[in-house]
Amino acid sequence: MFDNDADNPPWGTDVWHSDETFRAEPPLGTMLRALIVPDYGGDTLFASMSAAYEGLSDRMQQFISGLEAVHDFKPFRNLFESDPASREKLRVLRRPVPRPLPTLSCVRTRCRAGRCCS
Repeated sequence: MFDNDADNPPWGTDVWHSDETFRAEPPLGTMLRALIVPDYGGDTLFASMSAAYEGLSDRMQQFISGLEAVHDFKPFRNLFESDPASREKLRVLRRPVPRPLPTLSCVRTRCRAGRCCS
């Protein structure tokens, strides 16, 4: 559970992101297993990318449909300490990171559902 305040600010992943898009084949989704659940609140901020895409105007959907983005793990490296155990976790997580970095469509289609998500 994150208990953020002035002395314990959120870390770099506490922003909107899609997990592991730096991989050549990013995962279909992400799962969350809550071990400690507050009595109230506790918003996971998980979002439906299909619903987000469908909520866009037709014009915006058309605009982003042809866009691609380069995905890199680099912004998340600073989340790891410099001790040997943390460096090893980082090394394992990054393997294999393809070169050149993946360029993926900004709008992905889930094959089974045939629905778009951004």
